[in-house]
Amino acid sequence: MQGSFLYLRARARAPQRVRRTCFEHMPYAKSVIPAGNGRGQQHSQALFRLSRFSPEYRSRLIRGLTDVQDFCQKDFGVQLSQVLRQPKLADKVFGRYVIKRHGEASKSGLSLVKHALLGVQHVMPGLRRRLVTAWENMRVWEEQKSSRLRAPLPVPIWAFMVGLARAHARVCDPQEARQWNIFAILLEVGLLCLLRPGELLRLKGVDFALPGVFSLSQSQAAIRVVAPKNRRQFGAEQFVTLSNQNTIAWIRQMDLTAVTSCVWEAPPSRFAKLFKQLALELGVEKCKFTPASLRPGGATMFYGRGMSIPVLRFLGRWTVERSLEHYIQQAMAVQIVNRMEEDTTKRLQRLGAFCLDMILHDSCLNTVPRLPSSQRKSGSALVKWCNTYAELAC
Repeated sequence: MQGSFLYLRARARAPQRVRRTCFEHMPYAKSVIPAGNGRGQQHSQALFRLSRFSPEYRSRLIRGLTDVQDFCQKDFGVQLSQVLRQPKLADKVFGRYVIKRHGEASKSGLSLVKHALLGVQHVMPGLRRRLVTAWENMRVWEEQKSSRLRAPLPVPIWAFMVGLARAHARVCDPQEARQWNIFAILLEVGLLCLLRPGELLRLKGVDFALPGVFSLSQSQAAIRVVAPKNRRQFGAEQFVTLSNQNTIAWIRQMDLTAVTSCVWEAPPSRFAKLFKQLALELGVEKCKFTPASLRPGGATMFYGRGMSIPVLRFLGRWTVERSLEHYIQQAMAVQIVNRMEEDTTKRLQRLGAFCLDMILHDSCLNTVPRLPSSQRKSGSALVKWCNTYAELAC
């Protein structure tokens, strides 16, 4: 049995010189489905169910099933096919499987275990809603992980980072200046459009449709998100809208729609490095903001402005409304706790106005009035300006 899984895993990793067919998974189906009447028909049905998945997702299911089969053999001395014969036994074994993998604290453990349970249910649909203990343990594991949510990026800090990035662009050579300007644009798009870091850095020029084009015919820009994390629920191609006219003006100036490859041409580590550099220059490095802070920062911003959970779920493309509610609760709580030291606040008050001066495009200088000289070091005035600018996206 184990050899069958090793064979299938090797085939999953092999180059796809020819289109895979569901019949390549016959050894896999034979090793998992318990013996009994109508086994051949069960094989065919299992193969048919697997054939609708992408090769990447199918490979993740196989890795998960390989892992749970190893667990059954080492910890219980039985084959996985034997466990699947009895739903109550399966729930007990898989419940222990989740707890053991959780204790191992592997980075990929949660994904591996989840795909193992999903794989079992795809092969044996009769186990759905019968693995109560296993899925309850998974839910606890996921909640523990979500409690370590990345710190949401507050709107004022986000605005300061955007302006500081554009300030860097003014004093660099042309090539580096372009990178800083694109970095600033992606900072805005990431928070305003609630994008995940991976989605943000995979954007291409063809994914942007700006206002004024015949195909769109809207005052907003539309951005296509290709191969997102939740593509199985919402589709392989999704879209978000961008209403902030200042951000759109910067996208036009940088001519991003003409870029045939990824807009961010440097490695993802370079994006993270620039993000960390700006946080250090602003003095907020202790808050541990990362590019992953953009999405929760945008979610808390929209929610704080009265946007309903269903609308926010659609804009942010969350699969389950309950997960979004938990996400918002955690993000808001982190923002309350994540208070800044007095020295950091004073530094932001000194630098803030200069950063905000760099945000607006020349064609959008009248969208948000400049701060009066008497309020350029006022914390409340700086925050109000940043909130007014962010509201351009609402």
